[in-house]
Amino acid sequence: MSKISKKFLAGFLVAAMMMTQLLFTSVASAAVTSARLAGQDRYETALRISQNGWGAGSTQYAVIAYGEDFPDALSAAPLAKKYNAPILLTAKDSLSAGVLDELNRIGATNVFIVGGEGVVSKNIADALTAAGKTVTRLAGDDRYETSLKVAEQIGATDTVVVAYGENYPDALSIAPIAAAKGWPILLTETNSMDDAVRSFIGSKKAYVVGGSGVVSDTILNSLTGAERLAGIDRYETNVAVMNKFAAELNFEKVFLATGEDFADALAGAALAAKTLSPVVLVGATMPAATQAFINSKVTATTTAVALGGSAVVSDEALAAVGSDLSGVLQITGVTTLTQDGRGIRVSFNKPVSSLSTADVTVVDKDSLDMVGVESVALSSNKMAADIWFLEDNGGYIQQGKTYQISVAVDGSTLAFDYQRPYYTNLRVVEVNADDREITLEDGSVLTVPETVEVDFQEILGRSAKVWSDNDKNVTRLELDSETVKYDAIELDKANKEVDLVDEDKSYDLADDVILYANDDDSSTTLAAMGTEYDYAKVVLDKNGDVIFISAYELEENMVVKSVDENEVIGYNDELDVEDFIIVKDGKQITAADIEEGDILFYNTSARNNDGFAEVFNKTVTGEIGDITNDTFIVDDEEFEFTGVKYLDGNTLKNFDSDIAEEMQESGEDVVVYVDRNGDAVFVSGDRGDVAKTTVVGYLYENVVAYKDARSGELYLPVDMINESGEKVSYDVKFSSLTAGTETNINPATVTDGATVITKDQLIKVKLNSDGDIAELYVNGASDFAKADITSTVKTTAKYVAGYKLSSSTVVFLTEEYNVSSDEDDITVVKWGDELNFTEITASTESKSYVYHDADYNADYIIANDTNTEDDATVTSTVITEITKLTTDNVYRIKAMINGESKTIYTKDESSVFNYFRDNVVTNAQAAITANGYYAAKLLIDDNTGRVVNKAGDAITVMDLVEAEGVVISRSTSSKEITITVDAAIADDPNTEEIDETEAATVGTYKLADSYQVFDASNKTNVKSYTLQSVKAGDKVVLVRDNENFIKFAIVVEKAN
Repeated sequence: MSKISKKFLAGFLVAAMMMTQLLFTSVASAAVTSARLAGQDRYETALRISQNGWGAGSTQYAVIAYGEDFPDALSAAPLAKKYNAPILLTAKDSLSAGVLDELNRIGATNVFIVGGEGVVSKNIADALTAAGKTVTRLAGDDRYETSLKVAEQIGATDTVVVAYGENYPDALSIAPIAAAKGWPILLTETNSMDDAVRSFIGSKKAYVVGGSGVVSDTILNSLTGAERLAGIDRYETNVAVMNKFAAELNFEKVFLATGEDFADALAGAALAAKTLSPVVLVGATMPAATQAFINSKVTATTTAVALGGSAVVSDEALAAVGSDLSGVLQITGVTTLTQDGRGIRVSFNKPVSSLSTADVTVVDKDSLDMVGVESVALSSNKMAADIWFLEDNGGYIQQGKTYQISVAVDGSTLAFDYQRPYYTNLRVVEVNADDREITLEDGSVLTVPETVEVDFQEILGRSAKVWSDNDKNVTRLELDSETVKYDAIELDKANKEVDLVDEDKSYDLADDVILYANDDDSSTTLAAMGTEYDYAKVVLDKNGDVIFISAYELEENMVVKSVDENEVIGYNDELDVEDFIIVKDGKQITAADIEEGDILFYNTSARNNDGFAEVFNKTVTGEIGDITNDTFIVDDEEFEFTGVKYLDGNTLKNFDSDIAEEMQESGEDVVVYVDRNGDAVFVSGDRGDVAKTTVVGYLYENVVAYKDARSGELYLPVDMINESGEKVSYDVKFSSLTAGTETNINPATVTDGATVITKDQLIKVKLNSDGDIAELYVNGASDFAKADITSTVKTTAKYVAGYKLSSSTVVFLTEEYNVSSDEDDITVVKWGDELNFTEITASTESKSYVYHDADYNADYIIANDTNTEDDATVTSTVITEITKLTTDNVYRIKAMINGESKTIYTKDESSVFNYFRDNVVTNAQAAITANGYYAAKLLIDDNTGRVVNKAGDAITVMDLVEAEGVVISRSTSSKEITITVDAAIADDPNTEEIDETEAATVGTYKLADSYQVFDASNKTNVKSYTLQSVKAGDKVVLVRDNENFIKFAIVVEKAN
């Protein structure tokens, strides 16, 4: 084996040193003045920075950015410098405390909001406008377009900065410099750049900040006159930027900010730009290389200013500016430079005078063999040494082995034990955040200690450089440069392609693509995947093909009202997310990170029933345009009304053409929240003067008409307990109500002294802005219909008399009132409250009622009789086997319950046999033989899990109501399925699109919240299925459970 040439080695060393080390001269330390700008949180810190840099009445401008996430705000500093504006931070939906006062103090009448309404809501813009400010919002469809909008506002320039858009440190390092020079900061992905951003850059000089791992060489080389500024981590990159512009920076004042978050450095960048001062990024302490550079620049007149409290910029880090490098000389770390272990880098806590090969000894601690040293080269700042071993030495520094490194320097010998970690470069195919484990594509499972910071959802599916120790603990993890996309997807299995719905682009699937569906136990095959998913993480390989997909069906969504620990509370529902994985912008968050007004899309059955959810707040803003019965237009985009909600007070209701017209007439913009498929799910807007407050209450007095003696007008006195439990009274002039549109009371029944409405029922009124009744309805209206409750309703139930319950269903408890006749004994609760009863009973003597809307939502209940019995539950099942055992009267039943296959037994009691009769068993077994299943309700004991009989209730086994036909369409968003039983269509299983006008009998059925889909096309293997996998032309049986909602959809024959 020939030795490597000295010339080559020297060249290699120079190149390596230039990549990671910086040229500056160390000087004696100088005492500096320290200061701190800090508040109780990031919002108050931004105010303190503004107060320090801008005097009263000093500027007409301010910039406002979202304080909880970085993407839109990264480009704000140059904008702020152009307009001599501070950067103030705000929460999403309301101005943070003190912001408006600060705007008034500095004299700002013009406010730039950076970012869309998904991060800084319309409420904030409205509040600023109401305070007399002129508001300009700079926002695009994503962070990249937003950075372009800001750049366009800054105006003409011959130089730009390009930074990675998925993280913040690199952009913040150059922000004060870019701001002072008027250079816009444009964001890019690692391997692709937005066409409009590229066009803006054109032939301009471009500083690319960050290494090739965040902004690839492909991007760098595609830009004219591009120059990279980078180090091996965010702190060295920060030093590289400062070093590049050191001659222009003003080190009379230096600002220190944490490198672990963006907010303080962002606000501080605007202040630093005023004096062209650097922003120095620090960790818990100041990195030694950073300290060496800063101390080479500061003087005795320098002031070091910490941005934020001591929890983010420690007193130790602040004191490091101008102070001697820490204590006794020591080795602080060792890094392997090459995969074969031939070169290592030894880092020191302070500069060393000189080193030679004779000063360095490396010994294998197991074999005691020495590793021969060929050369030693000190870095220019003398705080690191690169050591290269003799080429013919053989083993070099091997993975998993421990070596003692001894360095004789400055009269002492430093010793350091270095265990070289194992290294691999593979894709992370599974993650377990609870156990902090990752699985690589070779099957190896590694533990990630708390000391190694990773976002498990961010690294999922990504190729990564992974270092680990002998105990399979990860010591370091670096993601490779890859393009990652988040979108709804449609799989074209025949052509092995995937369509990204929102991006509207198709990509080829790589031959070795890794696929996950709803993140069950393991990866799956393309054939086993469904065709449509509402959310997917899609990773592209270097060829632009899809190498990894983790996809979910998210058929439910909620508008978040509040969060209580692990309970996410919506306006019409609640969700326990304790075991959920929740993501936002591709990163994992906790329940505490979810905010009021967020839209949460979720699937409770994903991840083997542990659940998955995404916070996704994409919006379309503008005035409402054309409206039809089925659609509405906002900002030139057409949306369907199906499945869309709006907020009426504290109640989420269906958004329809009437409400759309009210918002249209207000003349104000509305905000349409959409899912990743581009479908509207929620609309927020002002309904103007036409809006009325709806109040529903329990009448405790008859409504008896009376004639006013002076005017002769007939009045109706209304005395009721409203849904808030308050006793309220109104007098309404009947002639002020237009019959048919403002009341459903027959005018012929309204005469002096006549009882127009009897007490002990609910009425609905709408109040005008003066608090007077403008509309009045008794039950009978389509959105206020009344139904008897004929069977017991447990507090765990999801439906009552076929109508959907929610946590906001209002319950009027009247049991005590019925005895005392004292309206003060009427109690009002909500179904989602902690209730002091376990069931509403069905009694002919004291009947209870449900009031519902046209969409089968149970809005209100009058509960005249309740109790606390809780012994058995009626459960809808799909039975796949019934076998009579040798034990008398005992049957074994195999059934699908809540999507799982379970085996249950009847109880060994003769009373059960009376209802579980042989003829019932015979019929069920015949159905199973013919169809593979038998849909039935079973009364199951809550404690024993056995099928039982409850005295007087012959419901132990009962056929459920069925509808059978061929699928025309199905919608996961609106939870509907449309079928036809036309013979011609049923005979043609290849039919993909069916013209409903040609069908003989067509029915559209609504699905229950807890609906289940089964595949019974193979009668011997009935299994769980998904609605998205059901195709037009499939033959299905719909099971309605004697209610209005479909409990089961069973595919009995598949289309070809």
